[in-house]
Amino acid sequence: MSATVPTSFWVLVGLFLIWNLLGVFHYLTSVNATVESLVAQGMTIKQAEILGWVSG
Repeated sequence: MSATVPTSFWVLVGLFLIWNLLGVFHYLTSVNATVESLVAQGMTIKQAEILGWVSG
């Protein structure tokens, strides 16, 4: 016995994933910090540079 999942379920899953990926991208691009301010908050220089690169 195998249960099949309706197509509408997969459509909703796809929309959910797209919505969340867009949210993550929007968050990362909205971070407006300099390397110096991130280091002042306790990050290492390398971590701050990576976050600065990701956020644009």
